Amino acid sequence: QRCKPDVVVGFSWGGAIAIELIRSGDWKGPTVLLAPAHKKLDQLMRRDPPLPALNREHTVVVHSEADTLIPLAHSTELENVCKVRLVKVAGEPHKMWGIAKDGLLQR
Repeated sequence: QRCKPDVVVGFSWGGAIAIELIRSGDWKGPTVLLAPAHKKLDQLMRRDPPLPALNREHTVVVHSEADTLIPLAHSTELENVCKVRLVKVAGEPHKMWGIAKDGLLQR
């Protein structure tokens, strides 16, 4: 029996995988991308594909302004090109532990 999730949440490499699922057409539903590492994946694979057509109404990107592992600019590009909602988090490292504590994910 196939899994039919209500939402896909991808953090870091998982965000890159979620974007790959969208790019391939295997996922079209609601998506939460937490500091997605899609550009790092593209660099490792030595490719420069266009950004996928993300569902503007059902995709949210959350990224810390203090992330030193995945540049905020990668998520800003998703916001600008794909017109998705970007939630910037202040003062959190890449792992963003605090967003679960302050209720940000519930909004």
